[in-house]
Amino acid sequence: MVNTVTAELLERIARTRRFSAQTLDIAKRLFLFNDPPRKLAAEYGVNLARIYAIRDSVSQAAQAQRVPPGWEEVTLIAPKELIEEFRERIAQAHAQHGTNIDSPEASGVTSPDTSVVGQKRGGTTARPAARKEKR
Repeated sequence: MVNTVTAELLERIARTRRFSAQTLDIAKRLFLFNDPPRKLAAEYGVNLARIYAIRDSVSQAAQAQRVPPGWEEVTLIAPKELIEEFRERIAQAHAQHGTNIDSPEASGVTSPDTSVVGQKRGGTTARPAARKEKR
């Protein structure tokens, strides 16, 4: 799991995972300020298991959100044909560099209502963006 979550990475996770405000506050204090889980459980009125679940969930999301060294994250607005060509080229680059193309960010192309989840023969598969978690 990821041990280091920066403020920038936590913001990216928040945009894609739609955590509640309380969950984000707890994650911020866990990862950025290194507050002890017991202290956070007492302050937020949740059990210790919930704090650890938040830590694990954010760590997993952070691992999926990591941008490989030498790569950059961009928002792209272009004609559909160019975006499809771009997705194909990015998939080839991921294959060449051995990076994970199963994460939504791997293609470099996402939109508010869909995210790219993987490369299949004949094209890219998209799915609706994640819904707000119930907790």
